[in-house]
Formats: sequence, structure tokens, C-alpha cells
Amino acid sequence: MVDIPVFFNTSNITNMGRMFASCGNLNSVCNFNTSNVTNMYSMFSYCRNLNSVPNFDTSNVTNMYSMFEQCVNLTTAPNLIFTNNVSAYGAFFGCSSLTDISQLQFNASNKINTATTMFFGCSNLENINFNRSANINTAYYMFYNCTNLTKVLNFGKVENAAMMFNNCRNLTDVTEIKEILNACNMFMNCIKLNNVSNFSFNSSSLSTTRVFNMFYNCTNLTTIVNFDTSNLQAMILMFTNSGLITAPNLNTSNVTSMANMFRFCTKLITGPNFDTSNVSATGMFGMFYGCYNLVTVYQLNTSKITSMSQTFASCNNLSDASIQNIINMLLNSNITSTSYKNIINTNTSSPFLYSNIANTRYQNRWSELTAAGWTY
Repeated sequence: MVDIPVFFNTSNITNMGRMFASCGNLNSVCNFNTSNVTNMYSMFSYCRNLNSVPNFDTSNVTNMYSMFEQCVNLTTAPNLIFTNNVSAYGAFFGCSSLTDISQLQFNASNKINTATTMFFGCSNLENINFNRSANINTAYYMFYNCTNLTKVLNFGKVENAAMMFNNCRNLTDVTEIKEILNACNMFMNCIKLNNVSNFSFNSSSLSTTRVFNMFYNCTNLTTIVNFDTSNLQAMILMFTNSGLITAPNLNTSNVTSMANMFRFCTKLITGPNFDTSNVSATGMFGMFYGCYNLVTVYQLNTSKITSMSQTFASCNNLSDASIQNIINMLLNSNITSTSYKNIINTNTSSPFLYSNIANTRYQNRWSELTAAGWTY
């Protein structure tokens, strides 16, 4: 099929689901009446030669699931209105030639129910400015494997952003994403990412907001700015294997766990001076594990900490002042086992596992622990 009749009366049609699906020779369509249509599910999916689409009236459409999936010759997205609670799941999935989505009408007052995999594999998208118009409930894998995407600016709001930019290996700048509830693996493998700014997290449910591996393997990320974390309770694995040199200045007043927060941040030199007054129990487990260039450690509040297992594992470059701060952290903690044999590097519960600082020849450094009643 190459084209369709110009005089095509569709004024009473409400369902156009799969209307042209898999029409492999279709390259363009006229602008027919879609004012009453509510369902455009997979309408043009696998129309691999489609390269021109008119600006359909989508003011009543609630289902755009896979609407243009695998339209590999489509370069420009049409002017589509996203209604409140619409599903745009996989709408442009695999549209590998798509370069321009500026006509898409994201509206901050209309919340998209799901944009999961919406632009998955759109490998020719480069720069996008949303002008703070996006408002999305679920954006899992929204830009997954958009390998030429470099900038996403002034995005707007999104709650569930897990894997949102996963594997966008040329992405450098992302700004203004608000009210995040789930950021797990959000920027995983974004190896060129270096500008992340103006983010905030959802306040509706502090205990369920998740940032596991948010910046995993973002090896070029050296800092983040204007990052409102006042609503976070957990920062577990947040910066794993990232390129941070100096820990960012974050509001951690509500945080109860920072376990593995900077794990394998091998470029990190200066640790954070966080408020850790609410970090409790094992909440510092492996916090700086593998940060073998870490030099400066501030004396953090450990009054609620019951274990510092592997907190400084493989940290071999700590300054004398930092070692003293760590001793003070141990002394001020709520650790009940007062045997400093547990700090020797062969003990898996040691804060200094695999670290030369814990070697027996450094035992003279632990005189303050001995004076406080700790025994070897």
C-alpha cells in the first residue's frame, strides 16, 4: 500500500487500532478526520517506508501504544497532542531515523500515564528541549539506547524514571527533572554525562523513593548541581562507579542509609561532609568501598551506626587526619563489638577490608580505641 484515498470519511470512527500496521510500502497518508478517535494503538507500526505523517487531531486519543513502532524511515514526529492519562508506551519505539520531535505537544497540565520505551532505540535523536512541558508518570527505558542523544534540557516532571536514559553513551547534559520517585539505573552507562542539574525528588512517599545505581558507570560525571535531595531517605548505590572527584553537597537530613553510595568511585579524592545524624544501623556499609584514591574523610555523625563493615574497604590513600576522623567515628558510634580485631583487613566486617591502613603494623594508630576499652 502506497497511499490512501484523499476522500476518506472517518468522522465517526473512534478506534483506529492497527489500521495500517505492517503496511510495508506505505510512505505517506493524507490528513483525514480523527477528531473522535480514542484509540490509535499500533496504528502505523512496522510501516517501514513511512516517511511523512500529517498533524492528526489527537485531542481525544487515550491510547498511542506503539503507534509508530519500527517506522524506521520516519524522520519527523507529527504534531500530536498528548491528552491527560494517555498511554504512549513504545509510541516511537525503534524509529531509528527520527531526528525531530519538536512538534510533539507535551503539556505540563496533562499527565502522560506511561511513556515507557517511547523513544527506545531512536538512535538519531540528538538535542531535545522540552521547555518544562513534560509531565509523565512512568518513563521506564524512555530513551534507552538513544546512542546519539547529547542533550535533554528543561524536561519537566517524571515519577518513575528507572532506566530512562540507560545506555545513552553520548549524553552529556540533562537538566530540570522534578518530582522523581524512582531513579534506579536512570543514567546507567551514560559514560559522557557531565552536566546534571536542577533535579528534585517526590515528597509523597519518602520511604519508597529509590536511587539505586542512578549514576552507575557515569565515568565522566565529576559533580552535580542544584540537586534537591531533601526528600530522600536512602542513597544506596547512588553514585556507584561514577567519575566523582569531590562528593557533591547534598541535603541528607532525612537519609537513613548510604550503603555503597560511592562504591568504586575510583576518582573520588574528597569525601562528603554530609548530615548523617539519621543514618542508622548498617547504613554506612561499603559506603566508600573501592575508592582507592580517597584522601579526605570528614568526621561524620555515627551515633546511630551499629556496624561500619567495609565502609573504607580498599581505601589505601587516606590522610592521617582522615584516619583520625575515622577513629573518632568508631569511638562515637553505637557499635557494640569493641574488639578492634574487627578492623584488620582480613575480617569481612572490617571497615578497612583489603586496605593497608588496617594492616597489623598500623596497630599503634588504634591506641585511642584501646584507651576507650576496645581490645584486640
